[in-house]
Amino acid sequence: MAGAVPGRGADAMGWSVSERNPARQMIDQTLRTLRSLDIDYDWEALLPFAELAERTARHDLDRLERVTDPLEKAEHAVFLTFLLEPALMALRRLAQENESTARHVGDDDAPARPGTGTLP
Repeated sequence: MAGAVPGRGADAMGWSVSERNPARQMIDQTLRTLRSLDIDYDWEALLPFAELAERTARHDLDRLERVTDPLEKAEHAVFLTFLLEPALMALRRLAQENESTARHVGDDDAPARPGTGTLP
């Protein structure tokens, strides 16, 4: 299986990251766990998410370039990395709910379409 190769996604993206990067190791462990549960998910399936993550990283660093003071820049980096992460995950969940609702409009048991106050 393609996901059996540790770090394959980082390599496929052409990223320059350490082999010992904990995030890389976390992804590899998650893929191993999914395989142990017979869920067919590998690095190739993660590539669209990697592309989004790359755009997010670019946006983060673009915002940091506006800050000139080194201490303030370090503080902003911490804020973006640790404090903003839960909000980014929440945005993903909101987008998933919106997409799911949009795909299931018209289903007999679908909830009201958000923002419309009407039933599908």
